[in-house]
Amino acid sequence: MSDKNEEKLSAAVKSMMQIYLSLIFGLLIFLAVTITIQFLNKSVSVLDAELEYILSTTALLISIASIPLGYYLYSQKAKEAIRISNNDEKIEIYRSALILKLALFEVAGFFNLIVFYLSQNKQSLIVFALVITVFLINRPSITNYYNNFEK
Repeated sequence: MSDKNEEKLSAAVKSMMQIYLSLIFGLLIFLAVTITIQFLNKSVSVLDAELEYILSTTALLISIASIPLGYYLYSQKAKEAIRISNNDEKIEIYRSALILKLALFEVAGFFNLIVFYLSQNKQSLIVFALVITVFLINRPSITNYYNNFEK
């Protein structure tokens, strides 16, 4: 890759890192607010057992579905990008694939936090911790671009 393309890739990764950090901080701030409200005992009305079960199961299923779906769609975009010779297009595909994957992870995280807020079910916090771990593993990087989009 030429120096010009390296600079473009570096700038793209830098901008994606800002998006990545914004998404993580949004989840963590929402977590802090939720825990603070719980700590102050100002929580919403308690749900009945059936609705709590439905919400907890739905949150778990959304997490189980969205994480593999994020990886799958990302890999499909990577396969599509490998066939393209234009580096600018590849960088744009990388950007959109990463944002799509992170958005799916964020959906799982937010839904689990909302369920925790409504039901005080600690299982949702555990699933949220797993989602954040997956989120942290998928940090945008130049190496990630080369490993998946340049073969």
